[in-house]
Amino acid sequence: MPSPEDSAPGARSGCAAACARVDCFSVAATAGPGTLPRILEAFAQRGLVPARLHAVGDERGEIAVDLQVGGLDAETAERVAARLRALVDVRSVLTYAKRA
Repeated sequence: MPSPEDSAPGARSGCAAACARVDCFSVAATAGPGTLPRILEAFAQRGLVPARLHAVGDERGEIAVDLQVGGLDAETAERVAARLRALVDVRSVLTYAKRA
């Protein structure tokens, strides 16, 4: 039996909710005081707020940043990845799109 939320105006259909795209970005960079803000700026410039963010540094001066952003189309996700790859301290950017 459908819940009241399922019939509410603006409620997403079952497929729309299940098929929502989430883009994952894994960034490896040299750790520095401005590295994390520059990485986040690539999203903020497009009005995007990551749903998840995890950053970890190590004793070698490296930082690994994993971010997840929902609602992007493939073209926008690739533009964000290209922007990240252009940052001076960034060594690599891996991307993956999944269904939420």
